[in-house]
Amino acid sequence: MRLIKFILVVLVALIANDSFALPFNQDMVNGQLQNGSIMRGSPNSSVPLGASKRQVKVQGNEEIFSALSIKRGERLFNVNCSPCHGYYSSKGYVEGNVKPFIELKPVPNLTDKVIADKDNDHYINVINKGLGLMPGYGERLSMQEHWDVIHYLRKVQSKR
Repeated sequence: MRLIKFILVVLVALIANDSFALPFNQDMVNGQLQNGSIMRGSPNSSVPLGASKRQVKVQGNEEIFSALSIKRGERLFNVNCSPCHGYYSSKGYVEGNVKPFIELKPVPNLTDKVIADKDNDHYINVINKGLGLMPGYGERLSMQEHWDVIHYLRKVQSKR
């Protein structure tokens, strides 16, 4: 019984004393950044670990709007997106094969004005993270492929 009391007293004394603090309890990052001796600054357009793309303004490559990008985007859209969102041919919009079976929430036609008026950051975030029943494609598509799909969609939307 005395041993248990002694251990409790020692533990309380150690916890109450700052000399027992573990190294990670100290604010080491801010101290290092002040003099710049250990940590470097973040690279441009990097996303902090654990941050959501929705929290970070996307740095786009909107100026690379070429015929090759649109062609790649069409291929990627037809493979990954058209089963639900349908596809766009010379005859117009053709409903996707899966769309009639999704009753919980209708799949949007991406040429509708409400959807077409969204900014490119919205498209990047939806392709990356998904929305509603749509899965996110995150790391399965490169950032260039994200932009290729957006360029294709913008071309299709401009025809409507």
